[in-house]
This record gives sequence, C-alpha cells and structure tokens, in this order.
Amino acid sequence: MGNSGIRKLWFLDSPVETPFKSIHEINVININKSEESLSQYQGQKVVIVNVAIDSPELNDQLNYLKSLPYQVLLFPQCDHKFTYQQIADKLQGFKVFQKVEFNGQFTHPLYKFLKRQTPQLYDEKLANGRKINQDFCKFLISEEGQPIKYLLQNEKL
Repeated sequence: MGNSGIRKLWFLDSPVETPFKSIHEINVININKSEESLSQYQGQKVVIVNVAIDSPELNDQLNYLKSLPYQVLLFPQCDHKFTYQQIADKLQGFKVFQKVEFNGQFTHPLYKFLKRQTPQLYDEKLANGRKINQDFCKFLISEEGQPIKYLLQNEKL
C-alpha cells in the first residue's frame, strides 16, 4: 500500500494506482436508468450487496437486510434473465441499481474498487481482484466510503 492507503496493482513490473479513493467518487446507474453518484452516501455507513433474484434464499436475505441499521444498496447480477421491472418488483423497499458484472473482464468499477480495497479479495496480480463466488456477499462501507468488512452469503454483520 502506498501513502494514499490505496492498494497498488502491478502490471509489467510497474505499479498501477486505482482511480478512486472511496466509493463516493464512483457513479452508478439506478434501476430507473438514471446516473447517481455514491457521494450522496457520505457520512453514512452503507452495505453493498450482490443480489441473486432467482435464489431460493432471496426472501430470507431481504428480511435480514431490512433489519440492518445501514443504507443497503443492491446490485443484481448481469447473468440473470429478469427484466428491470421484475427486479424492481422483487426488491421493493430497497435502493436497487442496474445489473453489473462482479467478476471478469467487465467487472464494474465499483466492484473493482471494493475488491482491491478488501483484504480477502485483493490480489496485486489480478486487476479485478479475486472472484466473488457467492450470491448475497456484503461489503460494509464506512462513512468515508472505505470497505470495512466483507461478508459471505450466510455471515451476519
């Protein structure tokens, strides 16, 4: 880690800085297809969750997430075949964003940042971090926009 606290990646034996210092510098598209800045969550603890709409555990996971004292941001996976209207209907009462890639070549910038800043997922040789293998993984984010904790599907905050 450099002086900025941002983890560096290495490409051809040269360090590469990540372009963001917090999630507050990242823009996302909401379920209504409008761009939003995550800077609106400055000063709040946030939980970012990758959601599987077709999971048999969906209702249990949503009930748990509703009980949390944090702002919960849900990101459905790209590989699900549900329409945005179906997603919005199933996830009513939550802040929902458009489908994004969590892994691979087209990993969304938010998830690139989260994986680079989370010890369990950081790998200096992998530009997009280690693979997220489970649905409903949770990132607890500090008021300053930094990942505090990464939790697997059945782990509780």
